[in-house]
Amino acid sequence: MPEVTLGIGRYQGVIGGISQQLLSWYDKSGNRYLTSDELAQLERTRAEQERTRAEHLAQYLISLGIDPNNLPSDS
Repeated sequence: MPEVTLGIGRYQGVIGGISQQLLSWYDKSGNRYLTSDELAQLERTRAEQERTRAEHLAQYLISLGIDPNNLPSDS
């Protein structure tokens, strides 16, 4: 559908634990649009990575003798 810069294509995916060929929307560059479930999983993964990063930073600050819960504010 060039007038709306969308295309339909197949990809290998898993639904209900079964690997199968699925249809999906693609942009004009050939990038597949993620499903809402895939987007939600991506966001959960990003949030977990950010939590892990924050925990490591807090541990580092503690190792330097700085209380991460008592940092000066910017204002």
